[in-house]
Amino acid sequence: MADTKTSALTTLAVADMAADYIPILDTSTATLKRITPDDLLDSEAGTWNGVLSDGVNNAVMALNTGYYEKHGREVKVRIDISTSSKGSISGALRITGLPFVAAAATGSAITCGYGTGLSITAGHDIGGYVAGGSAFILLNIWSATTGIGSFTDANWGATGRIMLAASYHI
Repeated sequence: MADTKTSALTTLAVADMAADYIPILDTSTATLKRITPDDLLDSEAGTWNGVLSDGVNNAVMALNTGYYEKHGREVKVRIDISTSSKGSISGALRITGLPFVAAAATGSAITCGYGTGLSITAGHDIGGYVAGGSAFILLNIWSATTGIGSFTDANWGATGRIMLAASYHI
């Protein structure tokens, strides 16, 4: 004897596929969500211009072209960013200009694979994250046994440069 819940879901799933919907079972609510094939194909790629900033003042950029790929709600970014002058930046630093605002209830860490022209202690790593509801990367530094500290203008030389990558949800 067939389980009536399974039969009902199977019938609904077949009807949805015939109507150009793809049923996805939401296991947290035991309901079917309907997505179209276009939802799965929602992707784009392009460039974005990152700017080193303290949230008010910007550094003078020498190189700041980044690249992004968006697939559905996930955005992957990478950038090689350098300055020719720190300008008037002071305090905690961020990279502004992300191509999309992050979803409010999410956050995502970055990976920094290269840096030069910086003033950091050997063995300390640059990190950062995209905070929920923001369109910037807040930079930090792994400088304490208890965790991170702020990455500030004191850590960035006039001609500093970093390469980083991140992914986040929108």
